[in-house]
Amino acid sequence: MILTSISIARNRFVRQLTVSEQKRKVIAALDTTVSQWIAESAIPINKRGALAGVANCVWRTRALPTRSDNDLLVQIVRVQVIDYSIHPEVMDDSSSDESNSTIDPAIISIDLVTRLPSRVGETGGVR
Repeated sequence: MILTSISIARNRFVRQLTVSEQKRKVIAALDTTVSQWIAESAIPINKRGALAGVANCVWRTRALPTRSDNDLLVQIVRVQVIDYSIHPEVMDDSSSDESNSTIDPAIISIDLVTRLPSRVGETGGVR
């Protein structure tokens, strides 16, 4: 009985260690990717791509709804990293970003605040 308890505890520890190591790699790779986007002033919106340096992971972005009186002219962009070996449905273009599932497939999600492109105001000037 004691040997079984020790074995179960060891297996849980190994699983937690594996998951935390994967998250560490994902965070480091996402940090590099987002840093490049910011340096180039080119945050992709409603796009997805492979996460460099991490097998089976993709990033995807989507613009979150903003208030209509957005005087600051900012947009919030959610960036998610998903392991498509666990969630292959994210690779299907016909599937929507908003799943009916209550389980969030993201390993990690972050929200970025970015400027909206300039737009013409009601007075004709650039706002």
